[in-house]
Amino acid sequence: MNRRQNPISIQVTVEKRGEELYDVTHDLEGRTGNIVDGTTIIEEWMGDQTRYLVSVSLTNGELETTYSTADAESFVDDWGANQCFSLFFTVEPGQISTALGAMESCPTTP
Repeated sequence: MNRRQNPISIQVTVEKRGEELYDVTHDLEGRTGNIVDGTTIIEEWMGDQTRYLVSVSLTNGELETTYSTADAESFVDDWGANQCFSLFFTVEPGQISTALGAMESCPTTP
């Protein structure tokens, strides 16, 4: 999600068990009032319960962040009935913030 007023391009890379499975650039429009642009990434290989490493960076090199699903294990002791989690990245003026959510099932389409 882009909370900046100007459009940006972000590079999203996902590794699963050390293998790069996703490496795509996404162009996001700038924020207009309270309306922000974003993208949803859903791939068939995402439903496996294993560790993923997700990197998000601005293509101009200004900001970047990396999140490992192993980090989620330190926040949550029991996922209960949840089978999948969602990861949200928000590009703000000085940082890329991360939020984690849980879902009972894994979506197969955006």
